[in-house]
Amino acid sequence: MDESPILIAGPPRSGNTWMQHALDLHPLLAIRGHFPRLTGDDLQNWLEKLLAAGELAARWNESLAYQVPHFAGASEQTTLEAFRGMLRQLWIGDLGRRPARWGASIKWEPPAMWKRLWPAARFVICLRDPFKALESATNNFTSPVGPRAFLERWVAAAKFGLAGERATCWLTDQVAGWTRQERREAMAILLEWLELPEDAAVLKFAADYPRIHGLKPRAEYQFTVTAQQRANYLERVPELRATMARLMYAVD
Repeated sequence: MDESPILIAGPPRSGNTWMQHALDLHPLLAIRGHFPRLTGDDLQNWLEKLLAAGELAARWNESLAYQVPHFAGASEQTTLEAFRGMLRQLWIGDLGRRPARWGASIKWEPPAMWKRLWPAARFVICLRDPFKALESATNNFTSPVGPRAFLERWVAAAKFGLAGERATCWLTDQVAGWTRQERREAMAILLEWLELPEDAAVLKFAADYPRIHGLKPRAEYQFTVTAQQRANYLERVPELRATMARLMYAVD
C-alpha cells in the first residue's frame, strides 16, 4: 500500500472535517478521522517507549548473553514499521477494500512524529481566523487548552503549513466566501498538489458545500474574545500578528 498518506491537520473548528469528507469522496483515496479521546501526544509517548524498550533490550540482552534473549524489544526500523502498520490498520483496516492512497485527520497534533513515521506524507493544514476558531471551539467543545495555548498552536500549525514543501494551508473561512467556481478551482489545485487526478464528486462537494458543521449563533456564545483581549494576544503571542498578516487575516 502507498506509504505517502495525506494527513489533515489544524485547530478544531477550522475545516478538518470538511476536508476529510471532501477528499474521502475520491475513488483512489480513503481518509478517516482522528481517534476519540486519544491524542497525538499519547501516540508519541507510546512510540518513544517502544523505541526506548528496543534499545534497552538490545543492550541488556547483549550484556546478559543468555542463550535465549531475556528482554523483548525490536530495532528502530522494526518498531517504526510495526507502529506504522498498527496505525494504518486501525484507520482503514475495516474498510473492506484497499484504496490506492489513504490518509487521516490528525487535528493539530505536532507533525514531528508523523513525519518520522511517514517522511513522504503530505499535510493539508486547515485554518480559519484564529480568534473565530478559538471562540467556536470554546463554545462548542470543552477545549483541552486555554486561549493563549490555542493561539500558540494555531501559529505553529500555520507556520508548518507555510514552510514545508510537503505541507500546504487551506484557509477554510476565506475559501467559503468564494464563488462556487472559485472553490472548484481551488480544490482542483489541491488535488493536483496531492498528486491525485481530478474527480467530479470531490469538485462538486467543494463547490456545493462551503461548510458542513452547523455553527452556533454568536448570540448564544458564552465565551467571546473582546477587542482588548484580542489586542493583548496579538501583542503577547509570539508571531501571531505576523502569521495572521501573512495569511491575509485582519490584525487591526
